[in-house]
Amino acid sequence: MAGNSQRRGATRKPGTKKGQVVGSGGQPRQKLEGRGPTPKAEERPGHTAYRRARSAEKYASKSSGGRGGSKSGSGRSGKKSANESVAGRNSVLEALQAGIPASALHVQQYLDADDRVREAMKLAVGRGIPLLETTRGDLDRLSDSAVHQGIVLRVPPY
Repeated sequence: MAGNSQRRGATRKPGTKKGQVVGSGGQPRQKLEGRGPTPKAEERPGHTAYRRARSAEKYASKSSGGRGGSKSGSGRSGKKSANESVAGRNSVLEALQAGIPASALHVQQYLDADDRVREAMKLAVGRGIPLLETTRGDLDRLSDSAVHQGIVLRVPPY
């Protein structure tokens, strides 16, 4: 053992021990202390809810600036089309029989036409209303995702 004692670091100096130093107990406890309750999602700048709330505030401030303007009753913001639509086989047929003015009759491509669809098409042609063959996606858009059963009649706003 005498040979090892000459090597640097082989022997400990008196008074040095492994383990905690006396009086260091407060340091780790401070690190473990919390920073309070987690703020709400709307209050954290990096969160999606925060950005959503800020954009809603911007939108509200823009729309409240022009008070007194008319709003569309459809619940959609932005563009309002010049025409409204009647969707469904019975509804379209009744509207055409009642003589309601219409701008176009949209019929789904490859539609298996029953008596109501054929009658609606016959009435539209007789009144000079243009017949348009339209895709299902366009009919969904025209009818605001209402149940259209493959046929939509465009009418002027009520």
